[in-house]
Amino acid sequence: MFQSACSKATSLSSNGYGVVGWRTMLTRATVIAVSLLPGLRTYPCDAQSTPGSLQLAPATKDSSAMREAKNPATKVSPAALDAKKKPPEMSFAYANKDGTALLADTFDPILATHLDRAICDDGRIITTKFTGMQAVSKQSTNRHNAQNFDADRGARFAAVGGTASRVCLLVAQDFLEGKRVLPIGRPNPSADKRPCDSKLRERMPALGTTSLEQCRFITSIGTDTQLVAARYVISGDDPQLALVVLTKTGTFIDTGVGPTNGDSDVPAEDSDLNKQIISPMFAFARADGSVEIALDWPQDGSDVLSLFKTTPPDFLEEVFVGILYNAPL
Repeated sequence: MFQSACSKATSLSSNGYGVVGWRTMLTRATVIAVSLLPGLRTYPCDAQSTPGSLQLAPATKDSSAMREAKNPATKVSPAALDAKKKPPEMSFAYANKDGTALLADTFDPILATHLDRAICDDGRIITTKFTGMQAVSKQSTNRHNAQNFDADRGARFAAVGGTASRVCLLVAQDFLEGKRVLPIGRPNPSADKRPCDSKLRERMPALGTTSLEQCRFITSIGTDTQLVAARYVISGDDPQLALVVLTKTGTFIDTGVGPTNGDSDVPAEDSDLNKQIISPMFAFARADGSVEIALDWPQDGSDVLSLFKTTPPDFLEEVFVGILYNAPL
């Protein structure tokens, strides 16, 4: 698993746009961590993940200068520029077959002891207990799935207050303060690839000189929020994918999300929204009015997992990311 505390965000402003870590819109470097280290290490945000090796990374993947070079209208949020920002104490983890234990390969024992809650599918919260560091065995397939659970290495947690779903987000109890769970609309085969209707399309933000080519409704969040995937086209350049959250009070966007490690330029063959599977895991409403949403974006033999937060005026900030490697043997 490759886990990262990378945080990205870009502004819409007049002609700008935000940054979303959105593997096919939600880039592959955005999700669940794998690879445990006995001690906490840091790597550059553009470090490549390798099966069975854990890597932690600091804040952003692209510098503000690089983003502005790609598109002068792009602005970077203050959060993305805070290089000294302490990585959040959380970790995506995967469950064993019975959902009685979780394994997170990104924490040392000291950090792992702080995590006592798991947020699972639909915002279901269970109590967890760190039970120790699990060593890798010779039988390990280097896959981060239930079949390889007992052979993989990582920080192991017991699910003592409920049954874990396939993937959960491990956090400390205080992470949940001032938040309430928001219901997420479950996609069905027909709605899963439903194009935006005219009203939704009209609300989509403009990104400088780009034009909106494709727009796909992903899911509803609560009673008045929508999650949308979009593809923008720049004349003479590759398509650009974006993840957009529309609320009563604003539009929040993250661009540069796709199967190319967070780069904003996505190869045309990888940018078809209709081929992407984006699964919301859970969502929260925060006391300050912002929204948090966790997404699972399967691609290229991995699950890209990301936690996003809406940040005024128009940022969709990727707070935490990791990759769960589970390619077929």
